Amino acid sequence: MLEESFAAEEVTTCTFLELYEPFSQADWNPRQFSLQAYQFCIRQCSEGLTSDPLRSTEALNERVLKFLWYGMKLPLADIQCILGQSVPILKAQLRKEREQANKKGHPSNHSHGLWNTPILKI
Repeated sequence: MLEESFAAEEVTTCTFLELYEPFSQADWNPRQFSLQAYQFCIRQCSEGLTSDPLRSTEALNERVLKFLWYGMKLPLADIQCILGQSVPILKAQLRKEREQANKKGHPSNHSHGLWNTPILKI
């Protein structure tokens, strides 16, 4: 999500330090850890990116959703937990993004591209 490797390294370090203690116990849940790690990282990245006046919160939210869906290939149920949005809202956002890409003639709008993932056509 971050373009600068130094900023990404800082976020990674902060995430580790934040989550190390609560999840260093023997009875930790790996799934819960992953979801909280994503949430914390995204929050840290968002804070850094929203300090740039040229970036809108809406554009950042779209970028995060695309990152989790296309980049990380997380299921919508996990994305729902991470972003705190309902699955129908997430599907609508992904559908809108796909339609915008198709209008712009995005190179990945062919049958082999990510924009035509069958799940998006539900």
